[in-house]
Amino acid sequence: MIRTATPKDVGEIRRLILDHRTTQPKDWNYFPREDLEKHLAKIASGTDNALLAFDGTMLVGMVSFTIGSFYTEYESVTSKQKPTGYIVEALIHSDFANRGIATQLLEAAKTVLTGKGVSSIYAKRHEENRASEALLRKTGFQLIDLFPDPRRKSGSCRTAIERFSVK
Repeated sequence: MIRTATPKDVGEIRRLILDHRTTQPKDWNYFPREDLEKHLAKIASGTDNALLAFDGTMLVGMVSFTIGSFYTEYESVTSKQKPTGYIVEALIHSDFANRGIATQLLEAAKTVLTGKGVSSIYAKRHEENRASEALLRKTGFQLIDLFPDPRRKSGSCRTAIERFSVK
């Protein structure tokens, strides 16, 4: 079951993300705790959004997103007049990986964002994060930029910017 997060879900979202960091430590994941807490506060206030996937009562996956003026340098002049969407975080509990849950969550997020009138939806990932790359390709995102990122401390230390263009 997929549903929209409520303020009551923030503690469980935090737990899922922090548990994921412990059980699936990847050097390419970059979401400092301070930024995570700010994002969770925005989900609680309704400024940012999250969709949650459950197996019974267990939270097994999430995607969070927001609307604003993200990556406008990649937008056409006419598209710059509309807001853009940004996928902040997406993850699945390791016991539920490879079941299509991430695809369902990301497709649902695209539907919500498209319904809110965005021109494009953006996501960032570490260049070497093949699972994220595969998910983004599967859901229609295209690589539009790749650059050295001083916040990244492993592998290529490069960030990929991906875009889904709303038709």
